[in-house]
Amino acid sequence: MHNLIITNLCLDDPEAANEGFTSLFIEHEQQSFPLCHFNDKNLQFSTKLKFAEGENLILFTMGPGKISVTGYYEQKIDEDEETANVVEEDEEEIRNSHIIIMD
Repeated sequence: MHNLIITNLCLDDPEAANEGFTSLFIEHEQQSFPLCHFNDKNLQFSTKLKFAEGENLILFTMGPGKISVTGYYEQKIDEDEETANVVEEDEEEIRNSHIIIMD
């Protein structure tokens, strides 16, 4: 099973903000909820919205702009397996870690 994680929402064309608000809504179980409202001061939103596989949802906009939605799929795993894997991964990351500083 996989979860959908939405991480970023942004107004495609900043010029659309001059024409008024653009709002992004989610429809879930026949109810609509506003997620965010875009304008000339708010062109992008970072978030971490998690949706389980099999959930029916609809994202829709109201207003003059188009919105890009980005995110990723996360594999859903058993919590006992996750704890064991995290400890092993953390130990491996420490052994293999490198620090890069860029100006």
